[in-house]
Amino acid sequence: MIDNLYKHVIDTVNAGIIVLNEQGCVATWNQWMDRRSGLKESDVRGTPILDVFPELKDSRIDRSIHKALHLNCPSVLSAKLLKVSFPLYNESIVSKKNHQRIIQSILIKPLVYDNQQCCVISIFDISSSDLRERALRTQSTMLTQLVSELKEKDYELKTIFNSTQNAIVIFDNNGLILNANPAAEAVIGIEKEDLSQRYIFEHIDQLDKHLFDGNSEDSDIKIQNNLPDYGQEQEMVLLNRYGQPVPIQVSFNIIPYDDQLCRYYIFFRDITEQKKTEEKLYRMARYDSVTGLYNRATFIEKLKDSILFHQREARSLSVFFIDLDRFKNVNDTLGHSAGDAILKMVASRIKKISRGADTLARWAGDEFILLLENQNHQRSSITVAEKGISAAFLSR
Repeated sequence: MIDNLYKHVIDTVNAGIIVLNEQGCVATWNQWMDRRSGLKESDVRGTPILDVFPELKDSRIDRSIHKALHLNCPSVLSAKLLKVSFPLYNESIVSKKNHQRIIQSILIKPLVYDNQQCCVISIFDISSSDLRERALRTQSTMLTQLVSELKEKDYELKTIFNSTQNAIVIFDNNGLILNANPAAEAVIGIEKEDLSQRYIFEHIDQLDKHLFDGNSEDSDIKIQNNLPDYGQEQEMVLLNRYGQPVPIQVSFNIIPYDDQLCRYYIFFRDITEQKKTEEKLYRMARYDSVTGLYNRATFIEKLKDSILFHQREARSLSVFFIDLDRFKNVNDTLGHSAGDAILKMVASRIKKISRGADTLARWAGDEFILLLENQNHQRSSITVAEKGISAAFLSR
């Protein structure tokens, strides 16, 4: 049922691959499963999957296998929702069953092969981000091996190409898109039929369209010299169908197509949520969560830079500490929400009387600190203190 080439291909994948026949018996699985289950493929072939792993009975995995075999429905099982997972362990401790199982993300897809209803179970070890990144490179290598050996993609290649969770786009030395998998269609927002009439540099600005001149004798050399090295990941920006920028993590691969031409593969994933998290962490590290002002650490950093600058320019600067009297009474009697409202109001008023070049921060609980730069003389600082700040607090 599974020929030698296909078996060789799935053995190179850095993920668990199990193929079940229509009776739910193991048709084959790859060497990744051998190493992490402690069971050999030859010993379990033809055995019902629930006999191999009895604890899966009545689990979400069991129900998803049933849906794939009998209802032709795929399932994606996230690690957070899996109460029961495959008993798979790090290959170095596979014989020590008291150790914690690897964290798994599972994809179960129906597959019709040789007029038989089958299903393919893909198990990804997501125990660390490093493993996820290696999985991306492994999938890239796997596709490279297949395309170099078979000029016409066979059924198994198309299945893998269409089911991988990483976006893949294939283009030629003119930059013309030749093929794209469903994951790429989802990120770009354009179906494959329409994508095949477009150019890769229309969607990724960092790819200069002048690189892609298929009529030039050295076009492939020029492209290869300007693309990132194989396996080297970098961040780029993709423009979706609406022209909106989408941050992506990208790697490229080059596949010989015939004696003179090459095909180019771009592997990418949407990192929008990752970027949002990074921005959130950045703001948490530099800004006060209540007032939105700089926090103490950021203020000290800016103060050091300002002192060095003013020393070089022989100019003056001033620093004001502003303390709210009896603020503790507000928190104790009216609650922290009222206290936060006052802190926001104070921050807003001080910002109104400060200039754009000045730096305002929340120093501690009820303390603020204001840095006035480029002061011509001491009197101008006193004026700010007597008139500006007083007006901010006395005005209604």
